[in-house]
Amino acid sequence: MVSILGLSNGYLIRFPDVADFTVLDNDEIQCSPAPDVPEHTLEHLLYDHVIPRALSHKGRTVLHAAAVEVNGHAIAFLGDTGWCKSVLTASFWRAVHAVRIYPGMRQ
Repeated sequence: MVSILGLSNGYLIRFPDVADFTVLDNDEIQCSPAPDVPEHTLEHLLYDHVIPRALSHKGRTVLHAAAVEVNGHAIAFLGDTGWCKSVLTASFWRAVHAVRIYPGMRQ
């Protein structure tokens, strides 16, 4: 279970047995991984959990979304988990359109 601990200069997000991320008031994020945790796991936690939480904590709107580019225009799919955003994005990919996926897409 993820836990968050307030610090005098920011806060700590703990993913037990995986990594601790310290988000500092100056927007710096530090990572202290457990031994042998794959880099792709750390990247997933950073991009899909830590950065969206940090942005939300600063009052920014964070959206659960994916987007595709079609003929120079962006089409965004927004919604809760399970609303088939990835399926729609993959359908565009199969149709050979440029795909842009933005974890934690924000305003």
